[in-house]
Amino acid sequence: MEGSVPVTGQQSPNIQTIQGLPPIGGLTEFQLYFPKETSITIRPLLYYANDGVRQFQPNAVDAVTWTHGKHLFKAGVNYRQTTSYFGDGALSASPEVYNYIDSATNVLSGTEDSVSIITFGRQDPIAKNLGLFLQDEWRVTPRLSLSLGLRWDLNPPVGISGTHQYTYTGDVKNPASVALAPLGTPLYKTTYRDFGPRFGIAVTLDNRPGHETVLRGGVGLFYDTGQSTFNGTLAGLGAGNHIALSKTKFPTPSSVILQPLIAAKPPYTLSWIVDPHFVPPSTVQWSATLEQALGSAQTLSIGYVGTEGRNLSEYLEYDLAKANPNFTYIEQYQNGGSSNYNALQVQYNRQMAHGLQALASYTWAHAIDYASTAQNGIGPGYLDEVQRGNSDHDVRNNFTAALVYNLPAQYKNLWQRAILGNWSADLWFVARTAFPVQLLGTTFFDPATGDVLSTRLNWNGQTPYVYKAGIPGGRQLNPAVFSAPTADQLGIGNSPRNFLRGFGENEADVAIQRVFPVYEQAHLQFRAEAFNLFNHPNFGALNVTCGATAAGATCNNPIMGQATGTLSSASLGGLSSLYQHGGPRSLQFELKFQF
Repeated sequence: MEGSVPVTGQQSPNIQTIQGLPPIGGLTEFQLYFPKETSITIRPLLYYANDGVRQFQPNAVDAVTWTHGKHLFKAGVNYRQTTSYFGDGALSASPEVYNYIDSATNVLSGTEDSVSIITFGRQDPIAKNLGLFLQDEWRVTPRLSLSLGLRWDLNPPVGISGTHQYTYTGDVKNPASVALAPLGTPLYKTTYRDFGPRFGIAVTLDNRPGHETVLRGGVGLFYDTGQSTFNGTLAGLGAGNHIALSKTKFPTPSSVILQPLIAAKPPYTLSWIVDPHFVPPSTVQWSATLEQALGSAQTLSIGYVGTEGRNLSEYLEYDLAKANPNFTYIEQYQNGGSSNYNALQVQYNRQMAHGLQALASYTWAHAIDYASTAQNGIGPGYLDEVQRGNSDHDVRNNFTAALVYNLPAQYKNLWQRAILGNWSADLWFVARTAFPVQLLGTTFFDPATGDVLSTRLNWNGQTPYVYKAGIPGGRQLNPAVFSAPTADQLGIGNSPRNFLRGFGENEADVAIQRVFPVYEQAHLQFRAEAFNLFNHPNFGALNVTCGATAAGATCNNPIMGQATGTLSSASLGGLSSLYQHGGPRSLQFELKFQF
């Protein structure tokens, strides 16, 4: 038998208590997996973890406003300090004990093939943020307004209350200069020059009633705290132990689990740390919009929006062993690539008038970056992500519309009022082009780090798509135009990052409802909703494997690029169509009494 066996009864056993550890709150996970007797490589895992956490966050905010002539000045301060408390006060988290058992016989006898124990010294991270701002709203003329502002942000690196961990000095790009920094050294230097100016303008070009024309624009520089990079840096070198045992009896005694912290010895391995030269990422944002009134209840606007991300965080691995015998490798968050987003936005807005309200918007956009997530340095797929190209979130065309129509409620004729009164209808529609798709090539062993990575494929430049009946969406990728990289390419083929596309989305939802007055404030509401009214298939994730295993070999996966499911099941978690887009048509009826 293979699978998970749930624990039932009045009270589930506490693995911490069984092993002689103090019972504490938080998340308790107890899983037992029985292996196939014919496969010794499939190991069961008996795992317990406590991820309980509490936070204490004082926040001081104050602002002052004053006027002078045509100026409205505002100045303010915002200070926030967040301390996270993990576990029971002795440990930053409960010990993680992994018990590996090779056979059902050993499960019954309590014999563990091997035990992996990870313990952490107490680490309570403390994040501090200070922001000061000055703002001036200047009404230059009745038709011209300016908004001027300046903000200063101070975001020092996250501090630690409790067990400190090591970082390093020097530069990983010069491995010989790298040395272990003393315990307690800040993760990186505090930046004091994060000044963010902001500017906005609004000009009324035409102020005739029903024909108003307004031009708005703005630009600003914004800083991230950079402290989110600390989420993965707990339990680094010097802050925890990793003990491996073999052929032991369950339960492992607490005296074995709770060992004193072991002093770090070379060669050192630093994982999930922050580059000592790290600076907070920043973003420049700008926009310009022209808005035209079409009568008293309608407006049409067209605008341009742009952003540029700078010093964005990325996670990379550096092998130092050959040039510095005191270190094996360093895995760190650091400042890396940039990102760009440019969009044309058009919107039509009709306020409720004569029972009709409508909103429609169209966006043409292009998003480019080096990596769409910070986790781009190690692990499967990182060779695909370090190349500048279309962002994972790049959707070129996106159209949405919503309409509400209320039928007249008052009729002179009694029968008309009884049949047609108090009805309303809602319509939602969305249509967008596809997200990018990145293919996975053969696996590649990086001799510098020892990681097994997914390669980026070669492409011969021919049409990558094949159109044929009988497959989801009538389209897939042509494996014959892709091939695994050759040995001398070191896993990096010539295909551009994210240049392929999956399937777009088209869906219309509609709802009708009627209100039946009962007495004074009491009424009965009937509502019927149809999601994906026309049952249009919206496909999600694709099969992105190549199939080839040899270097330089042509891909041979016959279903390469075929959809593996609908948008809701393959990409959005498989929830009902009532809660998300991308599923088959579904209906919902509702009767509600309100008073």
